[in-house]
Amino acid sequence: MSKKQRCWLLLQLKIKLVKQLNFNKVVGFAIGPLGVALLGFISVPLLAWMFSQVDIGRLNILQMVCSFAMIVFSMGLDQAYIREYHNHKNRPLLFLQCFVPVLLVLLVISLLLPYWWESISNYLFQDGNPYLLLIVLLGVWAILLLRFFSTILRMQSRGWLFSMSQLINRVVLIAICSFVYFFVENKNFVILALAFVSGLVVAALFAAICVRKDIGASFIAVMKGGDAQDGIALIRFGAPLALAGLCYWALTATGTFALNHLSTLQELGAYSVALSFGAAATVFQQVFTVMWAPAVYKWIDEGVGQDRFNNIAQDVLSVVVIICCLLGATIWLIDIVLPDGYSNVKYYVLCTLLPPMLYTLSEVTAIGIGISRKTWLNTVASGIALGVNTLLCWWWVPSLGACGAVIANTFAFSVYFVARTEGSCVAWQSQPRFVIYSVVGVLAIAAALTAWAATLQLKWVFLAWWLLLVPALVLYGKRYKAFFDQMICRLTLVR
Repeated sequence: MSKKQRCWLLLQLKIKLVKQLNFNKVVGFAIGPLGVALLGFISVPLLAWMFSQVDIGRLNILQMVCSFAMIVFSMGLDQAYIREYHNHKNRPLLFLQCFVPVLLVLLVISLLLPYWWESISNYLFQDGNPYLLLIVLLGVWAILLLRFFSTILRMQSRGWLFSMSQLINRVVLIAICSFVYFFVENKNFVILALAFVSGLVVAALFAAICVRKDIGASFIAVMKGGDAQDGIALIRFGAPLALAGLCYWALTATGTFALNHLSTLQELGAYSVALSFGAAATVFQQVFTVMWAPAVYKWIDEGVGQDRFNNIAQDVLSVVVIICCLLGATIWLIDIVLPDGYSNVKYYVLCTLLPPMLYTLSEVTAIGIGISRKTWLNTVASGIALGVNTLLCWWWVPSLGACGAVIANTFAFSVYFVARTEGSCVAWQSQPRFVIYSVVGVLAIAAALTAWAATLQLKWVFLAWWLLLVPALVLYGKRYKAFFDQMICRLTLVR
């Protein structure tokens, strides 16, 4: 067998997962997260230069409120729609059964909240401006409409349109802020909030246009009648999922609200910018999920053993390690694009990068929870991590500010990762965990020490990440070499 033939066979084995999927669909769905991340590297510095740290902190609160509303007011019915989509005989009716309860809840909330607009605005933004609550309500409506309309695109495998609905939000935000930069002198939070919500509104309108025929078919279907019991069953299915999502949201939002009430909005602004840079790791998370979720249960049906999952877990961990080491060694370069008031952000980014990385890794190590259908273990893991995060934020945020919040997040997500992995071992099969826990522990401690170095402005701390590359290459050098060999084989075959 020639070298070229051996490369070909190796490549076929390694990319079996990709060949099981429609590659064009994968690219279509992946382009959204990738594009959002790239646009984020434009929007984050732009907003940091245009608006004060206080306004950037308030924007983070607005984003958290919209995320909270999407989880709570959707009642898990978006997930119920996804779950029943392929089994339901009347998909237009299914959509309306999931969507109408959400609309009713939104109408009731929209009518009640204005009675407490001043108290709510002061609590969230430390600003009693009456227009802020109206902007929040508009954002909540837009994000929920976008969620349900884009879910139709997702289930119909219209990946490019789905990605466009995600990208338009960020494009509109950048466009409006660019206009404000040149033509508006008084740049305040109301303008920033309007720019953010306008992006959601335009994206929701775009998604609505894309699925207008499906929406029309839904109203026609409901005219023919439907079983109310089906809607109740959907709510019963979705409510536990909404609860699990709420626990995870609380885990991610603890730092934001702790800084808002235990520290200053300036510290929250620095924390928000660090989160925005760390959010780039969600690209890795989302792209991996697109490829992972459709294939894993098929493997189980084919009788694939635990060894394959253990090997994939080590592959994912090796990617996490090399990304953290290289980013930690070079992250000081973001000082070039940020104003002087954000000099501490470079110390915090590693701590904001690690949580989505650990979540991605837990999707592999905690696969047994999904296989065994004991999804309540995810809620338990979120609850434990939330308790840890709340306690650490209460302890550290008053004295350390944003530094304390990012360190608390890092340790809380480490606990979340361990809890999910241990839950999987109990629910399904045991797996070797010593190496994984050791590596994750080292990364978490190194990221926390990097963040703590901001209190002393220890710039040499970034050199330590170059030193961590040495044990990383010793531990995963063969995996990195195999990856590059595959790339060389791919290039050889293309030729």
